Amino acid sequence: TIGERSVNRTLLGVVASAQSFFMVPVDTSIHDTTHLLVHSKSQSIEHRSPAAIECFDATASVTGVSFIDRDLDLGELGGHLSWEQPQQAERIQAYQLYLAMEASGTNKSQVGLEVPVGAEFTHVP
Repeated sequence: TIGERSVNRTLLGVVASAQSFFMVPVDTSIHDTTHLLVHSKSQSIEHRSPAAIECFDATASVTGVSFIDRDLDLGELGGHLSWEQPQQAERIQAYQLYLAMEASGTNKSQVGLEVPVGAEFTHVP
């Protein structure tokens, strides 16, 4: 049963013995936990010694975004877009730039190509 809670544990799911993987659902709340555990189970008992791996809950948002529009045509943008890289950027593969209807990303569309890791600016075409 997904979401079943006991003392400091949450059951994420049960997997058939023929499987050796489980897809943790996106947006699964980790509460105050620090590890993912895998217990083997017989028909009558859950074995006491699980395999464990520490959770790495990655957040990697850029900050300090700055843009000055240098394109003087109405309805068009162009200029230097800069940002500060996240402090923990080891899992970032690239940056993607979008235009959107709102800050939340409504109706977003990608602008240009991906920007490689290590870059802190790009030119908006």
